Amino acid sequence: MSSQNDPLEQKQVSDLIHAGYVVDLVLQHEVNELDQNQFFLYAKYRSNMRPIYTQRNAHRSYTNLERAVDWGKRMGFRQVSVTIDYSSYLEPGEE
Repeated sequence: MSSQNDPLEQKQVSDLIHAGYVVDLVLQHEVNELDQNQFFLYAKYRSNMRPIYTQRNAHRSYTNLERAVDWGKRMGFRQVSVTIDYSSYLEPGEE
């Protein structure tokens, strides 16, 4: 596999999991330009964190946390973590 920043496709993720690697699913939360939640998927194994891409060469993401977790379970991930950057949120009363 290539460098740490190169994306993984779904088949590569599946191959890593089925080869016995401990691969964790990391969901990075962001708020998009339409003020919608977006959860971007990353695979973490050893000391590598790599984005997971779709077959259409786009970063795999979900707007629904439950669907993102369900996808990870179907793929065979055993652990999921979520990261949230609070700097993208307004303080109460700010608008």
